[in-house]
Amino acid sequence: MVSFCDAVVAEEYREFLNKWYSENERKNHYDDYFAKFFAESYNSLPAYQREGGDFIEWTNPDSNHKMVMIASGLGDGFYQSFWGYDAQGDICELIIPMVNPSLFETV
Repeated sequence: MVSFCDAVVAEEYREFLNKWYSENERKNHYDDYFAKFFAESYNSLPAYQREGGDFIEWTNPDSNHKMVMIASGLGDGFYQSFWGYDAQGDICELIIPMVNPSLFETV
């Protein structure tokens, strides 16, 4: 998975996971917690994702802060990231190609 959030929300997420694992030993945070949110996302917007869901906007129940989570599709790894700058030199976009089209044959 890929997640987008700021440093504060990332720390809150780490704390949430630590607490969740301490209360749910031998469970998997994706299968036993997040999968239901991805399924709900799929049910709401099936035209834009694979069955089971590809993206959510999750609200941390401990802080009410939100973060976006996206299934990467190709497993764990590193993803190139490109920042776009406007005419004033300020960051105005982040591009992360999740799938390289050259990896797939065209039909």
